Parts: sequence; C-alpha cells; structure tokens
Amino acid sequence: GAIRVPLEVTEGYTSDALARNNARVRELTRSMKTSPELFWVMTGLATYSALRLSLGEARELGDELLQLAERLGDAQFMLAACQLRSIVALYEGQLADYFRLRQKAHDLYNPEQHTNLAYQFDADVEAAGLAHESWAAWIQGCPDRARQLGDAAVSWAAALEHPFSQAFTLSFAAQTYAWCGDTRKTSEYANRGIALSEK
Repeated sequence: GAIRVPLEVTEGYTSDALARNNARVRELTRSMKTSPELFWVMTGLATYSALRLSLGEARELGDELLQLAERLGDAQFMLAACQLRSIVALYEGQLADYFRLRQKAHDLYNPEQHTNLAYQFDADVEAAGLAHESWAAWIQGCPDRARQLGDAAVSWAAALEHPFSQAFTLSFAAQTYAWCGDTRKTSEYANRGIALSEK
C-alpha cells in the first residue's frame, strides 16, 4: 500500500501499475486482522475505486470500512468511513443514503480533533462534505441551497491553512454555479482556484 500514492501522483489513476498494486493490496487485506492500519489501507483502496468511478467496488469497500470502524470503536474512523461511503452513495444517485451518511459525518466532525484528516483524504472532511452536499442539493432541484452550500464550503476551507481544501471547494463551487447558469460566479471561483494552484 505504501507505493499507492506515489503511483497515483506519477502515473495517474488509470495506470496499469497502480491497478496491479491495488489488486495485490486488496488481496492482502483479506487476511489482515482488524487494526487502524487495515482501516487506512482500505480507505486508500476505496478512494481509488471511487475516483475511478468503480462504484460497485467502492460501495463494497465503503461498507467494509463502516463495519471496521464499528469494530475499532473510534469516532475518527467512523467519520472517515461515513464520509467515503456518502460520496459513493452520491455518485450512485442514492440520495437518501447520501444524506443519512453525510449527516452522520457532519455530526461526528470536530474541528479541534479532525482537521488532521485533511492530510489523509487530501481535503478537510467537512469542507469536502459541504462541497459534495452542494452538488446533492443541485441534483435535488434546489439551486439556491446548492449555491449556499457551495459558498459555505469555500468559506469553511478559507479558514483553514490547507491549500488543497481551498482549491477543492473552489472547483466544486465553480461547477455548482456553472450548473446554476451563473457565469460570473463560476468565473470568479474558477479563477481563484487557478490562482491558488499556480502559487
């Protein structure tokens, strides 16, 4: 599992080498005992599957993560599992499951304890949660709510000293405003994201 991130960065998510590595890691996880290390390895596999839109596999891994977090009895693990599984539900169009899991993640999130997860997930959990929720609101046909949540995600991330969270929320908000037909705000958020990424 240790070479997953370097392969993602250097070869991308469609890399054959990365696919072979993750298949081997997945095979090894089946014989591993319940542990925090197993949780984070499986989190990496679930994230990889979700980003490749291998949603059946991501759902299976997400469900295993929820069970593993329950066995570990740690709120941070449950937060991470709910976050990942909610995103898979959203991408599958399962909005009832998405909102249930998103609410649970929101309720578990404690800024004083969980901002460190941004370095595990690339983006702050609550910032990413708000960003995804803006998309869910748009899918539901609630453009005003979608824009409010997109703005809230950007504001939340702006208060953090974590540039990737800021870029993440800016890109999601730009997309939300594009769907809503607001070209001025789309350009504003997109340009802010580009400027941040070029620093």
